[in-house]
Amino acid sequence: MQRLTTRSTLYQDVKSGCLAASLLTDAGYFSSCRSIADGQDTYTYAYFERRKLDEVLVDIERTEYGFMYVRGDGALVFHDRHYRSTTLVVSASFIDTMSRITYSRSDDGLSTEAEVPYNPKTIEGDTTIWTLQDPLSIAACSTASFFGNYLDPNTCQLVPAFGVASPVFAAATAPAACFYSTSVASLGTATHSDMSASFTAFAESFKFAASNGGSATNWLTGLTTTGCPLVGYEESTARWLDATACGLYGLRTLTYGGQNLIHTSDKARDFAQFLVNRFKDPQNLDESTLTIHPKNDTLWEQILRREIDDRIAVTNSVLGISGQDFFIGKINEEWSVAIPMAPTVTWELERATAQNDFVADYSLINSSDGWGY
Repeated sequence: MQRLTTRSTLYQDVKSGCLAASLLTDAGYFSSCRSIADGQDTYTYAYFERRKLDEVLVDIERTEYGFMYVRGDGALVFHDRHYRSTTLVVSASFIDTMSRITYSRSDDGLSTEAEVPYNPKTIEGDTTIWTLQDPLSIAACSTASFFGNYLDPNTCQLVPAFGVASPVFAAATAPAACFYSTSVASLGTATHSDMSASFTAFAESFKFAASNGGSATNWLTGLTTTGCPLVGYEESTARWLDATACGLYGLRTLTYGGQNLIHTSDKARDFAQFLVNRFKDPQNLDESTLTIHPKNDTLWEQILRREIDDRIAVTNSVLGISGQDFFIGKINEEWSVAIPMAPTVTWELERATAQNDFVADYSLINSSDGWGY
């Protein structure tokens, strides 16, 4: 994924999971090797100009506040932020089978205020976003091609654009959407009958190619392209603060950057509130690990079948843990070379019961209140 780059496609009103799937397809990633949720977020605008695929997927994961990883069979898995609230079935139970359990609670990652930068954007009306400045010569029986970038005439800034129209070939005097002539000054005879062309629109640019099938050099003397510029404004920041948590732990600010997919103040504010509710309480930051040595075939099979984000139940009579549900956040395996088939498996766990505490705005999921923003 670090070698794959995104294509210049401009998306509008697309869900986070659908966007991730489209980017994977455009980049040529395995079409049949993926498990991707539709997602909860709908992005008003989304475009990535030839960026590394893994970087873009991280942007989607962070904005959705979901979970993304590559499974053992190579499939890319994407869970949205409601996955844990809606995943109620326990995949496996482990009863006094662990060789080690650790637990820690700390206020190191605690935050009582959150800041979320966002980039306001609006679509302007249809206008001319590119104009040919210099005539282009096209020799007989040859093709000339070039790329052009869209320009907002009001701000004189390079921009992406919606509804980019292919120039219409016009056998008339310039100015026209597309005009060919036997003269560089466009005063000669129109030669459209000798010419053929292709136009491909991308998010921030276009490709134009013209072929001359005649017996003499022709000139492209006029070309204009129209579209609706997507204009971005100066970055702003939404903030949310929990006064009660500040009284207990002081002002601790979390800046959650990198969200170029957030374009409205409401969205950024709700996200900031969500983050404060997520990180203002130390119990939401509890860290637990579970280490298991396979003792029989049944336990061995259960361990091998576990994936990240599986829900498991843990019972340990010594510690008084009885059927406590956790989600697997990380998997570590150690294999012994000297002793065949003697692995040590350690899971970093996150309490399932903590998920319903991460609520900014309640939403009804499977007839019960679930976490989300």
